[in-house]
Amino acid sequence: MKIGIVSHGYPPELVGGTENSVQALARGLARLGHDVFVVAGSMEFDETFHRSLARDEDPDSGTSFPVHRIHRGDLFFDHWQKSACPQVGQHFEDILREEQPDVINVQHWIRLTRDLVARAARQGVPSVTTLNDLWTTCLVAFRIRPDTQQFCDSALKPFPCAGCAAALPPDAIWMGQTRLIQVVEDFAKDTRREFQLAPVVTAPCAGHVHAASTFLGLDASAIEACVVTPARKLHSLSVQDVELPKDSFSPQTPLVLSHFGIWSPLKGTDLLLEAIALTRDPKRFRLELAGGPSKPEFETTLRDIVRAKLPKGAVTFHGRYEAERLAGHSVAGAHLFVTATRAHESFGLVLDEAIELGLGCLVPDHGACGERAGQVDWATTFATGDASSLATLLDQVADNPLQVADLRAAAARAVTDQDFTARAQGHSVMAEAMLAHLERAVELGIPQSHLKALMAEDWEEREVRLETLNRYWDTEASL
Repeated sequence: MKIGIVSHGYPPELVGGTENSVQALARGLARLGHDVFVVAGSMEFDETFHRSLARDEDPDSGTSFPVHRIHRGDLFFDHWQKSACPQVGQHFEDILREEQPDVINVQHWIRLTRDLVARAARQGVPSVTTLNDLWTTCLVAFRIRPDTQQFCDSALKPFPCAGCAAALPPDAIWMGQTRLIQVVEDFAKDTRREFQLAPVVTAPCAGHVHAASTFLGLDASAIEACVVTPARKLHSLSVQDVELPKDSFSPQTPLVLSHFGIWSPLKGTDLLLEAIALTRDPKRFRLELAGGPSKPEFETTLRDIVRAKLPKGAVTFHGRYEAERLAGHSVAGAHLFVTATRAHESFGLVLDEAIELGLGCLVPDHGACGERAGQVDWATTFATGDASSLATLLDQVADNPLQVADLRAAAARAVTDQDFTARAQGHSVMAEAMLAHLERAVELGIPQSHLKALMAEDWEEREVRLETLNRYWDTEASL
């Protein structure tokens, strides 16, 4: 079968959870004997729209396949108002005509154009849409309001969404209210249609599809949604000996917490520090913090919180780390892993890394973190975005070393017993699971009622209108 996989980025240029999973999928499908190609966005900018071609190779089988990158030459191409791009769309359609796939898997739209499934459908190519986050439902991408830093459960509509998104730079003061309302409605219509035209929708957890459907005003029962956990390289259990007091943890024998990953408001790193400060006695805790800030100034914010609110030595900033070497890192010597992410996570691969270190997990109750915790004994939850709730949970586990021991033991069992309940599986398992859904999409074909409506649209007029809007946007933004 000829399979195209589409993503916002691809290694080695762009490396992250989704990008790595996409690469694992492409290599896995190639290893299974299928004819694979990748279409990816790029962060490279040189003021021209163009394509580049590279090849990637599966290291196990030696099979290689083409990687088409589409490079944008316009301003602020990650901005939601630039998310429909006819020039990218035309390059994408050219690639489809050249490659002639039986089916494509759209993993992300950002940096490309929000109508990938529609453009493929116009050429008669069915799609499997994979929902890796809530970008399709939110103008600020992750449904965390810039003003309150709280998760937003509003449906995607001009009000309140346009006002909320106005906080994103640049300040598009040239967009009058009438035009802005239309642009928001167009965004919602286009992303909604990407689900309606896809015969199969996959996501890392079931709740993610339900949430997206709700925010887009779709009937979840009308979407054939399938759970496919991300792919990752599995590691064996590596547990460091740690001291557990007979009674409660104390300043002399503190509860050591670890957190590793990106430091950002979205990931709640600041909220984690605030929660420790709100505990009965912050001296009972020590945090091993590894990773790096999303923006340099955010590390300053974190260090200011530590200086102002926490006892000396309560937090150790370790900086960036190599995931392959976590077992020998200081974070592996903690008692528990904790994340205070504000995001509606689609899976949370960091939890898999944590339990391979024998660390029980304290996680928010929203999104995949809460969904996963509800199925296992190695995690427990607190209210998302609520520092007081996390502080209460921290005090609870600090008062109960046996609970800490139970969480750690459950984490170790999940790894040693190869219990994949609410865990990511290996690369080959994910590729085989996705292959079944790709074959199902070919069998089902493009939903005819939605395809008929798509083909009745004046696409040429749409292309001209969107291109005119994007050129106008660039002109005004550059003044």
